[in-house]
Amino acid sequence: MSIILNFLPVSKGGGVQNAMSFLEQLYLDLSAENSYIAIARRDSAIHSKCLDIGLDVITVKDTVLSRLLF
Repeated sequence: MSIILNFLPVSKGGGVQNAMSFLEQLYLDLSAENSYIAIARRDSAIHSKCLDIGLDVITVKDTVLSRLLF
């Protein structure tokens, strides 16, 4: 099954902390039967974490227009 993780709305504070914690747990529980792809703001902490744990990631510039067009 393919699972899309949309982190575009997450930008600062507790949301980022929760997303990072979620990604850490996901890394510990990755299964071969599912494939994951994350959508994150380019050059964000979440983007870096996705790359660190080996998730495929689609990045979007951190501008309102870029996020709207995506």
